[in-house]
Amino acid sequence: MTVKILDFLKNEWSNWLLADTRGTTLTDFSSFLGWRLKGDSNVTYDPVEKGYFVAYNKTIMPFEGTVTLAKSSKSPADLQKVLDTLEALRTSTETFSIVTPLREYKNLNLLSYEYKFEENGATSQLIVDLALIEVREVESSYSDVVVSSGGGAITTSDAENPSDTSTQNTGSKNTEDGNDELTSTLYDIGAIVKSW
Repeated sequence: MTVKILDFLKNEWSNWLLADTRGTTLTDFSSFLGWRLKGDSNVTYDPVEKGYFVAYNKTIMPFEGTVTLAKSSKSPADLQKVLDTLEALRTSTETFSIVTPLREYKNLNLLSYEYKFEENGATSQLIVDLALIEVREVESSYSDVVVSSGGGAITTSDAENPSDTSTQNTGSKNTEDGNDELTSTLYDIGAIVKSW
């Protein structure tokens, strides 16, 4: 069964297509059969005293979705072109958009696809399930930090976290085990006490 989306004037919306980042149509489809979208988020929390928890941050996860679309054509070459396009998208890291009648979903990547031919469409209707995930691109930024203390060391007053401080020179360390005479004397006293 093909679901048709109609606008308020009862006109059918049929512009389901995949477009690259420049807006060029990669492939279009004849029918929309289903759409499932999952938007997820996580709240970070940690246990505190007396069995209580504290929540302190929320992370919005990239959405994932599955769309089922159909392409009808009497030409096997047209259907093969759709499959070739899907395979190129699956193996690529490039992002694309899926244009629906209601919204354009940008920065998607094709995780996987399945296709089938059903009895009622025989070989003239290709039905594809596309597993999609949103890709969020971020740009790293770097800056130079001027450290106020001499010698380039980061002190506790310069650092946001105490563990970020530079290693401090605390003087020379004695690597020997200790005074051998004292150790020997203590051992002798211990032996005398045990013999009592």
